Amino acid sequence: MNIKVPQIIDVLMKYGSFARPLVNWALSNDKISSAWKEYFKALRYDWQKEYPLELKCIERGIKRCKDDKIVKYMLMALKLSVLQNLKEPEGNGLYIQLRREFHKVPKLARKIVVTTLLSYPSLNINETDLVKTRLWSQYYQNDMSTQVFILLGKAREKIKTGNTAEGIALYFKGLRIAKTIPHPTGIINSLNDSAWYIRHSHPHWAFRLANQAMYWVGWYREDARGVFYVFDTLFEIQRIVSDQRLGKTASLITSLQKYLPSGRGRDTREYYKETI
Repeated sequence: MNIKVPQIIDVLMKYGSFARPLVNWALSNDKISSAWKEYFKALRYDWQKEYPLELKCIERGIKRCKDDKIVKYMLMALKLSVLQNLKEPEGNGLYIQLRREFHKVPKLARKIVVTTLLSYPSLNINETDLVKTRLWSQYYQNDMSTQVFILLGKAREKIKTGNTAEGIALYFKGLRIAKTIPHPTGIINSLNDSAWYIRHSHPHWAFRLANQAMYWVGWYREDARGVFYVFDTLFEIQRIVSDQRLGKTASLITSLQKYLPSGRGRDTREYYKETI
């Protein structure tokens, strides 16, 4: 493994898709192994929601990783996330495998693997038979970026089981930590998800949260295509509260939807077909 890889992973954990310039640099570095390059290429496709191309990179990377367990398990975690987005039943088997082999996962990869394992059951709305992942060490919770996504996973799980108030409290706790880092993806997801889950019970509060999410999207992103879900959330809540700026949001959605990837899975044109 190239000595720069741990530093790249650390920045990825801290900033998520906002670390794209560093990923581009890694792909141009001849000293980084082919397996790691496939991982970084897969990440770029993930941010672009090009899931079929992402899966091809992941499979190539797994074949090339040889004895590098760090990239092997990070590729497996990334594959689990893609399968969840595509709602492929194959993901359940991979989830079970990763839980079973978790003791083999090297330390550098564990923070990424554990957040994926925590999120997977809570994001599968109709799946109730999966054994939930528990944290075996305080180590993960001591890392602020990891803690944000642990809290997001727990929040989704609470809401999935009907404990909306507890779930929203966990989202806000994650939001406070994300702002401290700051972690752009954590901030935006905390606000957006909170707004979505209370849009019917507390529509005007949800409206304020959705507007805050839009503010942070504008603060951090020049290209809004990767956060189309924030526009979708705001649009739905504007319909509920009869906001007079609904037409403006509709215009933005119309202009952005053509950039969404085709195919199936989350954040594709097909996924947002009804809104569009």
